[in-house]
Amino acid sequence: AHCPVLLRSRIFQTPEKAAAGFGEAMNPWKRKEVFGNATLYLGDCREILPTLGKVDAVITDPPWDAAVGIPGADDPRGLFAAAAPLMTSCANQVVVQLGCDTDPVFLGPLASLMPFLRVCWLEYACPSYKGRLLHTGDVAYVYGSWPPARQGATVIPGKCVSTRSDKEFLRGPRPKGKEKGGWEKLDHPMPRRSEHVRWLVKWFSNPDGTVCDPFMGSGTTGVVCCQHGQKFIGIEIKEEFFNVACERIENAQRQKRLFA
Repeated sequence: AHCPVLLRSRIFQTPEKAAAGFGEAMNPWKRKEVFGNATLYLGDCREILPTLGKVDAVITDPPWDAAVGIPGADDPRGLFAAAAPLMTSCANQVVVQLGCDTDPVFLGPLASLMPFLRVCWLEYACPSYKGRLLHTGDVAYVYGSWPPARQGATVIPGKCVSTRSDKEFLRGPRPKGKEKGGWEKLDHPMPRRSEHVRWLVKWFSNPDGTVCDPFMGSGTTGVVCCQHGQKFIGIEIKEEFFNVACERIENAQRQKRLFA
């Protein structure tokens, strides 16, 4: 059977290229990858967001107070304060996913720019432990305007329960035969569950619109959008995580085309 070719384009931007006359001005991104209807940028969202134009919704999981091992964790509140006006200027809705142990005061810069809509509980069917904390899930805070009502999405709920972790981010005992160090090492130290992200995309974005994640990480939001044929723009500053996101989103696009 004929297998459709997945369209992919890659663009690099370097000071050497700009000096040599490749383009009139230096682009704010270091690398740009396009996988079907998903466009990914390697760079700082504070520099890239102003160049994107209007999107339907920003759905993101920024570095927050309890974050470790990711860029921006040294000053997450300062980073979010700088990004908040850029997100609100380009989107109708801004949805921010935080850990249940993160102080919502973190969201102060956003609250002064957009009306608050609601809080959403993103629960785990099987909680875990963080010291003395029973980690029961995450919390999403929604700002902006209500998305248009459509068939099957008139009344917007406020809770999603995830029954399983994504298999590529499983933690736990090393399976027999696995080398030490390979199983415990994750591609991203703080991945979000795709069930939760899929629920947020469903309820707080327009299926015909574009979802943007300016703190893309390992690309879970992009994977969810690709699986449902929705346009996506992702930005990630750390190349290691950017490469993981590219691989996951390219695979999601390929699988969708194979089973379409």
